[in-house]
Amino acid sequence: MPVRKGPISLKLFCDNHFAQQHEHCDFPTVESRIGGISSRLAITDFTLIEVVVALAILTMGLLASLSLTATSQQRLSKSVRHWEAQHMMAQALEYYLLTNGTTPPPPEVFPYPEYQVRCDFEDAAGLPDGIDARNGNWRLRTMTVSIIDRDGKVVAGSAVDRIIKDTD
Repeated sequence: MPVRKGPISLKLFCDNHFAQQHEHCDFPTVESRIGGISSRLAITDFTLIEVVVALAILTMGLLASLSLTATSQQRLSKSVRHWEAQHMMAQALEYYLLTNGTTPPPPEVFPYPEYQVRCDFEDAAGLPDGIDARNGNWRLRTMTVSIIDRDGKVVAGSAVDRIIKDTD
């Protein structure tokens, strides 16, 4: 290639470089125009190893996304169950705090037929020395409310100290 002084066009440089590099090749070429500059690109087939590596990378990406989807579905399901349990507990606690705590909540207040609500009272524990849990007709008691499913498993539970009128 003769040495030329002065500016050389990019097209001339690309055409000369391509001709020198690929003059011995007899595979087809494609001419393309990018931004007004034309260049010839060689068309080659992919080798088997390139195809296998590409498929392996694609498979790993697909498996990773499926794993993330499965994990997120499990977490969403667990969050929904937890929210439902806390919502049921809030409804049961509000009902028992507004009533005497002896009758179960009616279906319009607690509309979950597959669950039961249990309310138990016991004497308040952990009071400081010298403090009596009774004061006249009133008594400090711990009210424990539990939500129980069909299998008898406690889904949610909470204990609240409550002052109630002594009935004995």
